[in-house]
Amino acid sequence: MQQRSLIRRSARFTLAAFLIAVAFGITLPLIALRVSDTGVSGAWIGLNAAMPALGWIIGAALLPWLQIRLAMAFKRLVQVVLAIAIVALVGLRFADGYAEMTALRFLFGGAIGVVFRCIEFWINDVSTNEERGRNLGTYNILFMIAIIVGSLLQPALGRDGWVAFGPPVLLLVAGLVLVELWSGEPAPVIDLAAPPAALGIVLLVPVALATVLAYGLFETVPTSLMQVYLVRNHLGDATAAYALTAVAAGSLVLQYPIAALSDRIGRALPLLLCACVVSMTSAAIPSTLNNEALLLAVVALWGGAGLTSYSLALAMIGDRFKGGRLVVANAAFGVVYAVGSIVGPLLNGFAIDQLETHGLMVSLATIYATLTILVVLTLFLSRKRSDP
Repeated sequence: MQQRSLIRRSARFTLAAFLIAVAFGITLPLIALRVSDTGVSGAWIGLNAAMPALGWIIGAALLPWLQIRLAMAFKRLVQVVLAIAIVALVGLRFADGYAEMTALRFLFGGAIGVVFRCIEFWINDVSTNEERGRNLGTYNILFMIAIIVGSLLQPALGRDGWVAFGPPVLLLVAGLVLVELWSGEPAPVIDLAAPPAALGIVLLVPVALATVLAYGLFETVPTSLMQVYLVRNHLGDATAAYALTAVAAGSLVLQYPIAALSDRIGRALPLLLCACVVSMTSAAIPSTLNNEALLLAVVALWGGAGLTSYSLALAMIGDRFKGGRLVVANAAFGVVYAVGSIVGPLLNGFAIDQLETHGLMVSLATIYATLTILVVLTLFLSRKRSDP
């Protein structure tokens, strides 16, 4: 089955995923602004911002139980979790206190995160090894476009009432309807035997494990800490905003060709390339701060390689596992990613404070240099085992 036929055969599900991502893109700044309006301190705002990742950890951990123990059909699972997200978002429309906003953000962010985890599982399971990278790359491109569209729409919608919350709610409802209209094909095939231990699963693919963790640590930097870093280095707000656009552009340009290459030659070498690029560009960014055009070009390469490394790790998981084992792997790696998303802002923020001006770039260069070494060692050991 070719990548294009997968999208064509599942056009309603693909469109549903896109609309859900647009709605999520609207809610990212919307909920942050609403929480800020409560007047709580920065520490409490940070705690609120961690709620989606905490929700992902719990939601992802429940997936094997839902998909294997309860044998919940994939299509029904997506609908149930999406309905929870809709109810939580409607609740956020009426919430005006910090406590209820935090509880509802946990529920909403966790549910949306589980929906995206389910979509990644579906693509992994129904794709062949020869097309998996391209399918995941295409999905991540559509996801990135949707997030950009949603974030651009939000300022025009404001932050109050149904004018602000109505559009994302309607988009999620439209997604729910499209999932109902979807035939459910191609459907994932799940072995309903007792699931294997999650720890044993993740240790079978240590490179994928390390990559997912590294990306979790990296993910919040382009969307938040990078702007702080640039402003602290005396660049204007406009350059900081352009940097986020450059990351998005780099992700859109690099995703598909590298994913397609990985379908032809395997995941390890393209992953090694991406890890090297993130490490080297992190080290190079401080020397480009006096040249805006060069800075944005390097940032585009930096951000695109980071997101592509995550796609390649997902493809590695799909190459290795099927059925019930893929359900457990998908959930386990979702937890690892969410842990990285929680620890990342703390670790990188600490680096900014302790290592002063360029601590953020030192932190990222170190993380991805470590990943590079791990990939090299894995390739070396793999070739050594294959030698007669």
